[in-house]
Amino acid sequence: MQQPDPALDIAALQAQVAGTLAAAERARHAQRHLEAAQHYEQAARQAGAQGWTAGEALAHEGAAQSLALLGLATASEAHWRRAHAAHARCGADARLRELEQAHAFLRPGEAQDTRLVDELRREIRERQEAERQSARVQAALAESEQRFRRMADATPDVIWITELLPERVVYVSPSFERVWGRKAEDLYRDPRLWTASIHDEDREAVEHAFGAWIECGADRAWTAEFRVVQPGGAVRWIHERGVMISDDQVGRVTGISTDITERKEAEAALRISESRFALAAAGSNDGIFDWDIPNDRMYLSERAQRLYGLEPGPEVRKREDWVRMLRQHPDDAARRTALLWGYLEGRLPAYDGEYRILHPDGLYRWVRIQGLCVRDASGRPTRMAGSISDIDPHKRAEAALRQTQRLEAVGTLAGGIAHDFNNILGAVLGFGEMAQRGTRAGSRARRDIDFIMTAAERGRALVERILAFSRSGLIERVPVHIEHVTQETLQLMSAAIPAEVRFTQQLTTGRAASLGDATQWHQVVMNLVTNALQAMPEGGTLRVALTLQPLDRPRVATTGQLVAGEYLVLEVADTGAGIAPEHLARIFDPFFTTREAGSGTGLGLSLVHGIVTEFGGAVDVRTEPGAGSCFSVWLPRTGDAAMPTDSMPARLPRGRHEQILVVDDEDALLHLATQRLADLGYVPVGFRSGAEALAAFAAHPERFDAVLTDERMPGMSGTELVRALQALRPGIPILLLTGYTDAERVQRARAVGASAVLGKPLAERDLARALARVLAPAAGRTA
Repeated sequence: MQQPDPALDIAALQAQVAGTLAAAERARHAQRHLEAAQHYEQAARQAGAQGWTAGEALAHEGAAQSLALLGLATASEAHWRRAHAAHARCGADARLRELEQAHAFLRPGEAQDTRLVDELRREIRERQEAERQSARVQAALAESEQRFRRMADATPDVIWITELLPERVVYVSPSFERVWGRKAEDLYRDPRLWTASIHDEDREAVEHAFGAWIECGADRAWTAEFRVVQPGGAVRWIHERGVMISDDQVGRVTGISTDITERKEAEAALRISESRFALAAAGSNDGIFDWDIPNDRMYLSERAQRLYGLEPGPEVRKREDWVRMLRQHPDDAARRTALLWGYLEGRLPAYDGEYRILHPDGLYRWVRIQGLCVRDASGRPTRMAGSISDIDPHKRAEAALRQTQRLEAVGTLAGGIAHDFNNILGAVLGFGEMAQRGTRAGSRARRDIDFIMTAAERGRALVERILAFSRSGLIERVPVHIEHVTQETLQLMSAAIPAEVRFTQQLTTGRAASLGDATQWHQVVMNLVTNALQAMPEGGTLRVALTLQPLDRPRVATTGQLVAGEYLVLEVADTGAGIAPEHLARIFDPFFTTREAGSGTGLGLSLVHGIVTEFGGAVDVRTEPGAGSCFSVWLPRTGDAAMPTDSMPARLPRGRHEQILVVDDEDALLHLATQRLADLGYVPVGFRSGAEALAAFAAHPERFDAVLTDERMPGMSGTELVRALQALRPGIPILLLTGYTDAERVQRARAVGASAVLGKPLAERDLARALARVLAPAAGRTA
């Protein structure tokens, strides 16, 4: 601003005042002009002394008034403008008051000065309006700030405003004291209390993240989760959000800190619950499913997928995709659909079903599916979840139990008819042997007798099979050289293999043995090979393999469960028609066959099942319709067997005229037994009842060297006779003959004193060896 020179202005004013006083017409104004000049001089000196600051406006206003009175309009206007600029720093009200005082000195005729004052008045009114608007804005701002504080005081979140340079907390809501457990006044006094309260494990990460946010320009919202530790040691979880509201050198940040401790605790509890549930599900060996019904999306756990015979993959798919991937038994599909929708539609109280699922190995395995649904207010199902359980071992155990019960039923039937049937066969076979010895080889009579013997042998074999698979026969369990017996059986059957069947074998078990009966193992191999050949009437490939395989964990087979251990595994595979799924569950049933009448009895696989069970093993079946079947027999290894030695057939041992008491209620069998004993060098004495034999023995106890008696006789049974004879002469050798040699019967007979129990029909060689064996200790000879 241009500052006036007071000395020059005063001299000019004095000269003008002197000229004016000389005019008479203006004499009465001279005194007033002089006072104005003096007033200007005084104001100018005062403004200069004050450094042209607050008094500057007054100085210029006084000068303007004086110059206006002297008629110097131009100079007066310049000082008015300087006064206007100075008053901009002094306030509009004071400026208006001074200008009104200055206007009072103006002459009414001074139009130019009147215009200037009007302009200044307009400017003053505008400034006053601006100041009133500013006041209203300040009032609204104050009211808004008051509302903000009331809201901040009421919210459970911590609202804060802080400045970065220098670090200062501008505001923090009262919730700080509840969440941080510290006084707000302590935070205002020491802003570092905020970060000092952060958990030791979180502090460094939070400070680093906040610093990186500032360095990157804070163009996005700040967010973090961390823990704070209250003075008492309590830990609270915090979720914090903030924004930069001032990017000047001070740097002001505001934000909200929310206490999420309850959420974190709920999340931790949920994780524990989920972990506990997953652990329980894994421990229970069940699979889990969860069906979002409105969106038709279903979750299947990894275990559930395995139970469904699937390779584990994505756990969430559309339900229709899962349904398309699963291969359930045709007989179960309609029942499962009806049960599911019956439950969802509210017609059934629960969803609990057992179904068969086809696995990649061609076997159906049983699963149990249980589920519960969640419904909305209208009763419409919105979600269904549940478990999938592996019940295949249980179902197989049930099937094995039913099989056992069926076999026991057949065994009971066999026991009822075996004695009579074997008596008939015994007579036919015994007298047939005698007839064969009395006829010339090649003669017509010999040929007819041979046919009779063949038919009788088939009848005996049928009875043996019935008793074998019903486990009613007397079985002596010894280590069996499995490979040797298998090799012998295959050699015997090689001539029966058609030319159009390609036969391969691989036997690699060496001397490995399993505890059982060699003859029964021969029957297992023969039946499996026969079935395989019959499955390939047009030819194909027959593969027989015998290997050692270890099991490091239990395994479920078709007919039972295998424990961990080492096994001999016989595999008989064919490339025939395979087994239809609807027949697979019944192949081990007695008398079940799909062949034409006359081509099979339906006892072959039943016999295999029974024998393998006696060995302590199980049978596994893999089949594919149109591609063939493979039967795998698993036998537990029980060590090694001795190598068999070749020897010439020994001659039948003969008697030394020992007297043998023979008892049988059948005349034909009594005659047969006495004739055989006579031929073997013994002296038989026959009786048709136990009572007659006991009376004869009581009369001369020392007369007889041994006793041969039937078990099932009217009046006195063979067991009762044995007990009575032993009471009369303890230790006498007694052979008990029976057509039904179950283990209980044998044990009971031996308990009362029977030296041996022999099954009917009895071959001559078996009779000769048994007698020689029981008489050997008394005669001092080797049996």
